[in-house]
This record gives sequence, C-alpha cells and structure tokens, in this order.
Amino acid sequence: MKLLKVNEAVNKHIIPVIKNSIDKKTFPVVNSIIQHIIHERHRYQREDFLNKKRSDEWNDSEKQRKHANSRQTEVSKKIEFLALYFINKMIFFIN
Repeated sequence: MKLLKVNEAVNKHIIPVIKNSIDKKTFPVVNSIIQHIIHERHRYQREDFLNKKRSDEWNDSEKQRKHANSRQTEVSKKIEFLALYFINKMIFFIN
C-alpha cells in the first residue's frame, strides 16, 4: 500500500515538475526514463545512508576494496592498449 502511494506521488507531483524544468528540445525524455533516474538516485542515497551507519572498520575495508578494483581496471586497460599498440606496430613492420 505504501509503495502505491509513493509511486502515485512520484507520478503526479515529481515527474511533472521535472518535465517542466527540462528543455524538451534538448532532452526529450519520457516518464519511464525520469522514473528510472529517480529510482537510481534513491537507491544510491539509501546505500550511502546505510553505509554511513556501518562501522569505521567496514568503511575502511570497503574503500580499500574499491581502490584495488579500480586499480585492476586501470592496469587491464593499459595492458589492452599496449597490446593493441604493439600488434599494430608489428603489422606495420611486416607490411
């Protein structure tokens, strides 16, 4: 029941306000896209709020985990770039 009230409030009040404030020529969006954006924003805020309530140790380990994951992504992108670069160089020298 509560979810229906929230959904109704979003559809009747929030979405029309957002649609009126957006330039329709630059950003032609439909209600479903706006609902998706609102949903993702709410999910991020909820996760952020819950994570702030966790212990400092958990937050520190989470920061370390995210940093390590982003570093692995950076390194894999560099390796991929270098591999493509050297493959292109080898093809150039062969021809």
